[in-house]
Amino acid sequence: MKQLKINITVKRPGFTLQVDELFGSGITGIFGHSGAGKSTLLQCVSGVNSPTHGYIRIGDTLLFCSQKRIGRAVNKRKVGYVFQEGRLFPHLSVISNLRYGWKGADSKVDVDDVIELLELRPLLHCLPSDISGGERQRVALGRALLTAPEILLLDEPFSALDQKMRQRIIPYIRKSARLLRIPVLVVSHDLPDLLKLTQRLCIMKNGQVVGHDQYEHLLSHPNLHHLLPVADVVNSVQLEVKHVNAQEKLITLNGFGSNRCVKVIMEPHKRHYATGQLARIFLKPKDIILSEVLIEKTSFQNQLAGTITHLSDEGARVMCQVDCGFLLWCEVSRASAYRMQLTIGKPVYCLFKSLAIDKIDV
Repeated sequence: MKQLKINITVKRPGFTLQVDELFGSGITGIFGHSGAGKSTLLQCVSGVNSPTHGYIRIGDTLLFCSQKRIGRAVNKRKVGYVFQEGRLFPHLSVISNLRYGWKGADSKVDVDDVIELLELRPLLHCLPSDISGGERQRVALGRALLTAPEILLLDEPFSALDQKMRQRIIPYIRKSARLLRIPVLVVSHDLPDLLKLTQRLCIMKNGQVVGHDQYEHLLSHPNLHHLLPVADVVNSVQLEVKHVNAQEKLITLNGFGSNRCVKVIMEPHKRHYATGQLARIFLKPKDIILSEVLIEKTSFQNQLAGTITHLSDEGARVMCQVDCGFLLWCEVSRASAYRMQLTIGKPVYCLFKSLAIDKIDV
């Protein structure tokens, strides 16, 4: 499996991008706000833009090297590029768009494989104008897969989609990455969307990479606020299905090696949940209430006992990391932190509603 090495500097009026990173196979989320340099990075890898100096290498092949004056043309780089709006040929049917990308024997998959993988068969004879935004993104993804890519780039693939469409396209991207086993870089300014794709993040700020690691490790950084603004932090926890209550539409999950359970609402489009299946929940720190005692007769389905392991002063707010058998970040006001005398080692309860959990991915 080939690795993607990027060591480049890009200088533009008023902006400098510097990246020196290694990307392995699988999905890496490129996260940052507007102006961070995310799209510029992808454009340099694809060949749309050229760095000022440095090099880009996939395996042993140089795509760009300023020292050796190498700059492969866009169509010679074996890079699949999916733009946020899809960019399909409007006058070609879905099947013609797919075949346009196909490289014959060089492709790791054939057209029929992609049609089945992305569930495109009912759309084959439609024009792009006749299908939904999510369907167009699936076609664009399929066309990219058929170009025999050694690198797959997705630039803001969710920005033109509503929440329902996003949830539908995410599984297709994950399946595609597993099929190709190549470096896949996905740019987004929406952290929850990226975390539903991958737990490996490359965080960019002002043209610099400020963090590149598994999300759980990034959350343990002593200066978390230098990596992620408080408003962007979200808890992402992998758990296991322990019990399914179809009558109450609730699923009980538990942490590995922990008897602490989390109850979540069943997703209406899921027809089957099995005990032992893995699940991942997403929960915003501001949706967690801290309490010194267990509260009876409340609508909170989840009250997890834990111990404060880290406190981060964020001005008017304080971020608390609580070990509940798994780690949760909670956000409280400075006044509440003072009133409760929150300190490292203090036992607390984390309270949150089942409805506060953004998504369960089984």
